[in-house]
Amino acid sequence: MSVFQVCCYESGKHGHGQRASPKRLLQINENQVILRENVGQQRYVCLSYCWGESAQITKTTKETIKDHQRNIPWHQLNATFQDAITVCRRLDVSYLWIDSLCILRDSIADWTEQAAQMANIYANAYLTIAATNSSDASGGCFRQTNDKYMSKLSPGYKDTYVRHELPDFPLMSREYQIRESPDWPLLSRGWAYQEMPLSRRVLHFCAQEVVWVCRFSQKSESMDNDQDFTSEDKWSGRAYLYVPYGIL
Repeated sequence: MSVFQVCCYESGKHGHGQRASPKRLLQINENQVILRENVGQQRYVCLSYCWGESAQITKTTKETIKDHQRNIPWHQLNATFQDAITVCRRLDVSYLWIDSLCILRDSIADWTEQAAQMANIYANAYLTIAATNSSDASGGCFRQTNDKYMSKLSPGYKDTYVRHELPDFPLMSREYQIRESPDWPLLSRGWAYQEMPLSRRVLHFCAQEVVWVCRFSQKSESMDNDQDFTSEDKWSGRAYLYVPYGIL
């Protein structure tokens, strides 16, 4: 059982099941991405990312909404959006919320309405994908890991490997603080201060590894940035059972 599966199981035991969906979501089909409205109660994922130059962001506007409701061409999507869609497909989640595509960017009324729901949007999401290492939407989520960083082997392997220690990832808790670092530009942004603590689960795509954070645990591919949250932590009053068989 993976960390992801254990977290979902533990959340389900404590009543953190399916919740209300946002006004608009991207429906991810096998070969299409379609903007849908009022889809009812659906399991969905949120994307947290840095915009960068806003002119380069794929947006939904009054002019483009009809086209987006038919299909959003893959080549028009920013790299970070494409990677988030790929993750959703891997997780078998059919709906994704991205602010620039799910809010009408040239409608003050729609923006005001959706901004008021932002806390609920992230709190109700099944998972938040964080493009933590990208400074803009063209950076994507996925990285080629440097060879000097080699993941630890499971106990029982007779061979010994030496590798560089990975950078310390900021410990996430309800006492979340803005982190200024070129390694994770997303965490230096003010809105991340709001999105991360609200999210039930966050999957951080960093420069050298993926880091998983939920109310029970923080786990990393390297195991260097692992932390269990117990009754003394701010995330939860419940202990967490960690099964070290992978993040996803």
